[in-house]
Amino acid sequence: MLDVSDMNVMWGREGDAALVNGLHRPALAATAGTLERWRVLNASPSRYYRLALDGHRLQVIGADGSRLASPEAFDDLLLTPGERIEVLVAPAEAGSFSFRTRGYDRGSPGMGGGRMGGRSSASADGQELATMVVTGSATPAALPTRLLAAADLDAGVAGSERPIELAMGMGGGNGGMGGGMGGGGGGMMSFSINGESFDHERINITARAGETEDWVITNTSSMDHPFHLHAWPFRVISRTSGPPDVAGWKDTVNVPAKSSVTVRVPFTDITGRTVYHCHILDHEDHGMMGIIEVR
Repeated sequence: MLDVSDMNVMWGREGDAALVNGLHRPALAATAGTLERWRVLNASPSRYYRLALDGHRLQVIGADGSRLASPEAFDDLLLTPGERIEVLVAPAEAGSFSFRTRGYDRGSPGMGGGRMGGRSSASADGQELATMVVTGSATPAALPTRLLAAADLDAGVAGSERPIELAMGMGGGNGGMGGGMGGGGGGMMSFSINGESFDHERINITARAGETEDWVITNTSSMDHPFHLHAWPFRVISRTSGPPDVAGWKDTVNVPAKSSVTVRVPFTDITGRTVYHCHILDHEDHGMMGIIEVR
């Protein structure tokens, strides 16, 4: 078992290297005049990627579990742990183009760090992930103006509103996996949702199939948290801070430090029990997770 310090868990471990398809800074061959479809998953346990491709705009055609009705162009895209994105890339001239992550500060655990005046978990600006190596020269491929019809799940109108509070604090939490850092009791920090750390024997939320709820997810901590809900996709309705969200159905959304995001969740024909959690896996494993049952 790896020896993990309390501080490692607080920050959420990023590791020393970022890999693409298991490789360090691979070369991606492309031909001018073609239209490439890139399906990108952030499989890192804690690292955020603000993705950009030198000399090209990223044309988004899908996010998490849904497709869009038409492409949306972005100069860069923030991808948090667990998020997926599909983009079109239209290379037009020979050369090497860096696929990189621009700098992003996901905050700090507090106690004088990060956005509170000290060390933060900001990633280096311009870190190269891969290189697109283009051969030939040609007119850029035409982008589609319309895709297939947008996913037909209807967000509808919410019948109720539910508060969800993500918090990090001093102390050992309320039991369960959140009862201390590094696996021991009396730890330095606790991770919770609505004041409770994860307990596999407790159902935190019950909802009724066929109803739609607005979840107002508030992050009271000084670190960003990517919030993930299993089984039921949602629409982002509003946020108080952070870059604009890609349209379409999501199952993971970033909630910046000291801010809130409202998502609309239609509980369709799926019933049963599953979980929601922070997708920084160190935070999830130490308590920032809950159980939902839809009946």
